[in-house]
Amino acid sequence: MSETSVQDRTAYGARLSGALRASLRHHRVLLALGLGYSLFAHAMLGLGGHPHELALGVYLLGALLPALAAACCVLLGHLLQHAFHVRPFRLRGLTAAIRDDEKFGLERIMMALLPLLLVPLFSSSFTSVKNAIPLIQPFAYDQALMELDRALHFGRHPWELLQPILGHAPVTSVVSYLYNLWLPLMYLILCWQIFSLRDLRLRQQYLLSFLLAWALLGNGLALLLSSAGPCFYGPVVGGPDPYAPLMDYLRTADASFTNWSLAAQAYLWENYQSTWLPKP
Repeated sequence: MSETSVQDRTAYGARLSGALRASLRHHRVLLALGLGYSLFAHAMLGLGGHPHELALGVYLLGALLPALAAACCVLLGHLLQHAFHVRPFRLRGLTAAIRDDEKFGLERIMMALLPLLLVPLFSSSFTSVKNAIPLIQPFAYDQALMELDRALHFGRHPWELLQPILGHAPVTSVVSYLYNLWLPLMYLILCWQIFSLRDLRLRQQYLLSFLLAWALLGNGLALLLSSAGPCFYGPVVGGPDPYAPLMDYLRTADASFTNWSLAAQAYLWENYQSTWLPKP
């Protein structure tokens, strides 16, 4: 191995180590919050005897797919640029352009690596707590929230006010489809911010807000005001169900125009029954 090659490897190692230390220093609050929350969540569930497990694979895939898709788009852009605009076309020139692209810079990758690995761990912990809510704090606030909702809308249920506008099978199907776009859009924006270096302070603010919103609202407030939601009001609360006409309409409309939310509701209810309800 030549002296130049050894010097290059040494310089790269020093650069890699420096970039990793810088990322650890920059993300220290984010790591403390995410790791601390995950440890607390699983300790709480374990000590309480509640079933829980890490689902890292699913969430890691969700975090990595947008990044891989973006990288493929950049690579394709370089390939097309060289294929149509660079003469003579040389593979060495293409690889050099890819290597020198700041989007694949070492500092950017190291800055993105820690949050990219933290998000799946945090999301898995969040899901474990969310799934255990019926055991930690049984559903108790559906009726109170329903009455509050009706009072805020002058004695009418919100769905009754919206039904003349949205109560048409094609419209309902489109609304359900658009609603289900929130998850891929969330991961796309999250991935964009994880890899963005334009404003590190604003990026850090976004990532901290992301974790705190899910932890405090998605778990904390959901535990404090434990409720199943309008679509499960009848089987959970019992008695007259103010949402029964709405659910009847949704099932009828689904027969002609697919309602994407009904499948998710069926999955959640099946999971609730198989996990939390006493076995006969």
